[in-house]
Amino acid sequence: MKTYRDNLFRELIIDNFAGGGGASVGIELALGAPVDIAVNHDENAIAMHTVNHPYTEHFREDVFAIDPEKVTGGRPVGIAWFSPDCFEEGTLVLTANDGYKPIEQINVGDMVFTHKLRWRTVTAVMKTMRNEMIIKGYGAQRDSLQYRASLLHKTLSFCLG
Repeated sequence: MKTYRDNLFRELIIDNFAGGGGASVGIELALGAPVDIAVNHDENAIAMHTVNHPYTEHFREDVFAIDPEKVTGGRPVGIAWFSPDCFEEGTLVLTANDGYKPIEQINVGDMVFTHKLRWRTVTAVMKTMRNEMIIKGYGAQRDSLQYRASLLHKTLSFCLG
């Protein structure tokens, strides 16, 4: 456990699917408090987040399998941020051989154009079925906001070499 805590009595701030730390920076700027805990299954993502956020406690675990009681030590959570690197079914992906294909038709070995504007070979695919989650909140105008997470999504894992 990290030794730095800005306020042991406030609710915890947790960044799930933490990568480089962009979401954590945004959360910290918006709230004026640091992210306490970051979770990601990927070793490289957690290593990068650790460099960018040294006072955050890091867990290299699957966010769907992690024990919340263990991670929080029973403390209340004020914010749990989830920004997975997932694509909704039907999302079009540019492939080298077949042009645009729906994400659910992408296979290991396909060459796809990445967000870093380069071609990479798909090294793994995953399809997960989850119940829909509705997150409600209020904006500056106190208008009701509603966000939906997809019922079915498939993620791609790209070769970084």
